[in-house]
Amino acid sequence: MKLRSLLAAVIISAPFAANAAPANTGISYNYGEASYQIFTDPDVHQWGFKGSYQVADQIYVTAEDSYLIEGRSGGLGFFAPLDNTLHLYGQFSLADSYLKKGIRPVLEGGLRAALNNELEVRGAMRYATKSAVNSRGKVKDELFFQAEGQYKFNNQLAAVAGLAIPVEADGVVLNVGARFSF
Repeated sequence: MKLRSLLAAVIISAPFAANAAPANTGISYNYGEASYQIFTDPDVHQWGFKGSYQVADQIYVTAEDSYLIEGRSGGLGFFAPLDNTLHLYGQFSLADSYLKKGIRPVLEGGLRAALNNELEVRGAMRYATKSAVNSRGKVKDELFFQAEGQYKFNNQLAAVAGLAIPVEADGVVLNVGARFSF
């Protein structure tokens, strides 16, 4: 089964699972998200999917299909609560190869903060190996600086908007979407 199909199924079924789940407040690592991503240079538009599921006290698994990594990835993350509304996190993922030959690592780390019951923000750095092509056609590693905000309508549904700025490539990646927490 393709990862994209699996993520779409999780995102579609998340609202139904959320109705049975107890209300969670603060920062959640149990979610599915769909967003529309626009890379401003080159002009590329596509859907991105990602999800996360907390498997232990401070450990979660993650999966993503996104333009930011030029493909699909799956991995493991760890978060350290600095208090109830501020978490330091890091994750390690393995992504399919840009050249479709093998796998490559993707590292991400940052902060997540719940400003109040409705607003959450995230700032992060993501290092994706072999994910950018320069003007000479050489495949290079890419470092992204990311900022994301979400407005929670309730404990299960949120609107998400983000910005990612690559170091090697030109332009920025804008994304707007929805997140279903469960």
